[in-house]
This record gives sequence, C-alpha cells and structure tokens, in this order.
Amino acid sequence: MRTPAVCLVSRLVSCLTGSALALLAGCAATPAPRQLELTLDVASERPLGAAEAEAATRGLSMHFNPRTLVCRGAGDYQDLVPGAEVVVRDERGQAIGRARLAQGRVIEHSRDAAGQEIFQGCRFALTIPLAKPARIYTIELDEGEFRYHYHVVELHRHAGQLLLSLE
Repeated sequence: MRTPAVCLVSRLVSCLTGSALALLAGCAATPAPRQLELTLDVASERPLGAAEAEAATRGLSMHFNPRTLVCRGAGDYQDLVPGAEVVVRDERGQAIGRARLAQGRVIEHSRDAAGQEIFQGCRFALTIPLAKPARIYTIELDEGEFRYHYHVVELHRHAGQLLLSLE
C-alpha cells in the first residue's frame, strides 16, 4: 500500500492537460493521461533582428513575419513548420501518440533603439493524444532529427515546454 505522501506527490504531478496523472501504481483515484499539452520554443537568449534570425548562424534560423507575427523554421530548422509530424514514444520505443505542429507564433516582438523589429523566438503549441501512459516519454520531431527524452516528472517540471536554441 502506498503512503498518503506518495499518493499526494503523484497527484501533484499532474498531466499537462490539467487532469491528474497516474505516476505511481496504487493511487486509486488518479486517472492516466489522455494527452500531452506541449510547447516547442525555438528561441534566442537575446532579441534578433529579422535578417539576423534568417542569417542561419550555424544553420539554425527562423523566419519571422512582422506583419502577421507567425514564424517558421529555416536553414537547419526548415522542417519546423505547420503540419510537421511529432511522435511520442514510450520507454520501449513504441509510438503512443502522434500530432502535427500548428502555426508558429512569435514569442516576443519589439523594436530596438534604431527602430528595427526584433524577435526573441517562435512558439509552436500542440496537443498529442496518447494511446497509453508511459513513465518515460520520447518526443520526436522531423523523423527523430530532434529528440527529447523525459521522465514524466521531468516533463511536468518543465510544464511541457521543449526548447531549441537559435545560438
């Protein structure tokens, strides 16, 4: 039998959709997750001008549209576009969920002292329905080119946020 403290911890670590996540077997009233709510941020530590963001520093670049505030990958990140497939695998490597990236949105947009538009990054949000729960989630983009491995507790600690750097 699990102690109340262990059950409390498992209930505090909730599914990223807001319903409780069964992390530890034996805590009866905790349902398994049905989906993961994730955000993928492709960002820089410092604001970048549009031309600088597309200059493909080491091939890592993004295209920002200052009029619509939508963004998409460029250069080595060219596959980070709306419709790109994201696959979630369990600890055995079995695919347990699939979804497609939605339109990327500019995270932060402003103007520098010279009036040039600057951008901090691009955010893609997605909801991935799950066929079954797992303890270890591997989230793959671009047919495994970008791969994240998270224990469910770690994924919760990051609030479902995945990060790629522009630097």
